[in-house]
Amino acid sequence: MSEVIETTPKLELRATEIEKDLLSELADYHAIYSPLFKRREQRAESEKYLKGLLSDIENKSVEAMKLHFEGDNPNAIRSGQQFLGQGAW
Repeated sequence: MSEVIETTPKLELRATEIEKDLLSELADYHAIYSPLFKRREQRAESEKYLKGLLSDIENKSVEAMKLHFEGDNPNAIRSGQQFLGQGAW
């Protein structure tokens, strides 16, 4: 009476294979929550943060994400840290 339990196949997708679909779905997902951010800067930071979390960079800290996407801009790093630190999570 033992049942065979099959597991799902290993997912072997490359970032380039799903990038187009994922980015459009991410934009749709973000559009649901973007009205909850009062300022446009907060909306922009939240979208950048989501993209950073889903990116292939190893370190998911705000600083690492900002350096990867926006270069060595101290103001961008600071704004990302303030967004996460002062948000009502």
